[in-house]
Amino acid sequence: MIEGDKRLNIVFTGDSITHGPLHTKGYRSYTEHFRERLKEKFKNNIVKEHIRVFNTGVSGATTRDIIRDFNICVNIYDPDIVFIMLGMNDSSNGIVPLEEYRKNILELINKVREIGAIPILQTSNIIKMDLSRKSLKFYMDILREVARGNDVMLIDHYSHWEDLEKENSNIKNEFLSDLIHPNEKGHLEIVKFIFNELDIFEEDSYTCNLSYPIKAENYFEGKVHSKYNQEIFNTISNKTSLQEELIKSNKENLNDNLEAITNLINEDEKGIWVFLGDGDTNGTGDTFGYKNYVEYVEERIRWELNDGSINKREKFMINFGNEKVNSEYLMNNFEDLVSKYNPKAVFIMIGGNEKINPEEFKHNLVNIVSKVKSINSIPILQSPIKNGIDIEGYVKVIREVSKEEEIFLIDHYEYWDRLSKVQKELIESWLVEGRANHRGHLEIAKKIFKDLRIYDHNSLICGFAIEKF
Repeated sequence: MIEGDKRLNIVFTGDSITHGPLHTKGYRSYTEHFRERLKEKFKNNIVKEHIRVFNTGVSGATTRDIIRDFNICVNIYDPDIVFIMLGMNDSSNGIVPLEEYRKNILELINKVREIGAIPILQTSNIIKMDLSRKSLKFYMDILREVARGNDVMLIDHYSHWEDLEKENSNIKNEFLSDLIHPNEKGHLEIVKFIFNELDIFEEDSYTCNLSYPIKAENYFEGKVHSKYNQEIFNTISNKTSLQEELIKSNKENLNDNLEAITNLINEDEKGIWVFLGDGDTNGTGDTFGYKNYVEYVEERIRWELNDGSINKREKFMINFGNEKVNSEYLMNNFEDLVSKYNPKAVFIMIGGNEKINPEEFKHNLVNIVSKVKSINSIPILQSPIKNGIDIEGYVKVIREVSKEEEIFLIDHYEYWDRLSKVQKELIESWLVEGRANHRGHLEIAKKIFKDLRIYDHNSLICGFAIEKF
């Protein structure tokens, strides 16, 4: 299916290991690496634009939670393949007894098959001594039994890590952040094992060859060919006053829409947020093992601001960034990209990839905003970043629509333009071939946090700084 060219929707559901916050420390989780891999060029030089990857892992979730919330965790995405990794929390002090766990896994398999999708079971990774989860191995045995008895593919990470431990007794210290959660190296090991099991591991893939800590010569050589190369390597990691200025709030951009967004973030309700944009939203191939801006936003809202609420952890983020996206594309594909998900919020970052004039762009943008409002969703406009292309006419339109339609605007272009006039080399170090790189995506995310009034320098994500290679 992955090798084909038909639309393919892939859902990863599970607990905190699939959710993937905190323990990767700003690097990608295994599901984020998986999305990155499937957006790369394969050996036949084809980019799999038709493949969509959705992560509905929920920290703290058990099989009971995913069954209860099956619609928003699985069904709504019209999946073709559903990866299920559950058991870590079921086994915690026997919250879900073994036989109920078996019954629940069978129910999930049947539910997935009933909607026409293929279930793939995954065992969890091995853990350090945790008395509350001393029975985890028995839950993993049940997964193996259920997989064998019901003709379900099983990706057995637990056994794989046991094999690794036989070769390296320190593997738990290297791959785990605490007693149970994989760190960035552990997540990378998980996804590489998936690649091998699905036969999509390729030596020429930079994701397949990725390792932590990141080595510049491995991931920049042959990738960055622009005049900005040296600045990318030489950017200092310490924040300057100008960098702090970049992420300060734009106090003039206050309106009722911001209050609505704030309420949406704070409400104890699950829901879907959609991000629409071109290559800078997609982020594929340009962040070198770090998160893209949508992934940073997801971790900030779904994890750091969840207040211990399962509902808040189910504010799922969908990244529909695509290099082809412009206003005409969104007009023609609005139902498929937005309406079917009944999203709570829709972020729109277009204007840098238009084939029409600014007047026609304005007509389309107004219509897109109107469509978002018509489904009772909150639209949030984002101007593109300043990347050397003359798009000021389109940025002007975005500002006009924001004002006329009373839509909240996160004006990245204004920040990048203002900063480029006094410290051009800093902006250049955030770009790779005219697109946001790993540093650029982090700055886009911090700008979003500041403008939405959810920036806190004490948080892992807001305070994250990318070290110099």
